[in-house]
Amino acid sequence: MLYAWVSPCWAILGSVLALINPVLGIAGYWAQSYWGGAVAATGGALVLGGIKRLIRQPYVRDSLLTGVGLTILAYSRPFEGLLVSVPPGIFLLIRVISRRGPELQVSIRKIALPILFVLVLTITGMGFYNLRVTGNPFRMSYQIREETYSMAPVFLWQKLPPEPEYRHKVIRDFHTNYALSFYTSQRSIRGFLSENVYSLLLLGFSAVNFFAIPLIIAFPVVLAWTWRDPWARRALLIYFVLILGLLTETFKWLHYSAPITGLNYYFVLNALRLARWRNRKIGQLICRSWLSPR
Repeated sequence: MLYAWVSPCWAILGSVLALINPVLGIAGYWAQSYWGGAVAATGGALVLGGIKRLIRQPYVRDSLLTGVGLTILAYSRPFEGLLVSVPPGIFLLIRVISRRGPELQVSIRKIALPILFVLVLTITGMGFYNLRVTGNPFRMSYQIREETYSMAPVFLWQKLPPEPEYRHKVIRDFHTNYALSFYTSQRSIRGFLSENVYSLLLLGFSAVNFFAIPLIIAFPVVLAWTWRDPWARRALLIYFVLILGLLTETFKWLHYSAPITGLNYYFVLNALRLARWRNRKIGQLICRSWLSPR
């Protein structure tokens, strides 16, 4: 994904930063637990990297990889994955329909049809799985689990369901005392604002961890660059759509934002590139030091 959005030198550095991130990296809970976001982050990276490549030059390989990314998001984080995928999909659609004649035919053959092929396989496989597990191709097993155990709705606009019949006190205490508090605390305007401002700030800092330092230092420069760069503005639009979606959810864990992880490093790398210290670009200096022969 980074190789499509930044130069190869910076892409390699970004990959190293992703590996050593203490929360999201190879030693963090994303990679070392079933509850993490490594799978969804992989899907998001494939989608974001594929879209950038396809807008630049259509290739069947990139279209298939983009479709695989959409498949991963559909199975791992369907709601947040959809939020992150819709804006890039619109960008790509505009690119395809703006073509005429032979270029339009090439775009349909190399972009639309391969992605559609993968999505048809994905929808068919997911529908068959749902049919065998829940008896309905459009009913996910996750929905059964929520109806069986949960008191707190998935989305804030949903009403409280009737209390399920719990067989174990520890499960009832968890859902009625702990989980339900996330929903009730956001029902008032004041509670909604305070909870979400805190949650979003915590999510943003946790996602980039100490790599937020260059973003803070170079914020004015990064802001000016974002205003001028069309792809940076598109990245901000993707962030905006995801944040709006997260605000509607009752729970806001770090791995819910996993599909957008690649863009986090995109901005971190550009902050390093744009930051200056004693008339030298810190980003280039760090990148060269990482890649220099030992």
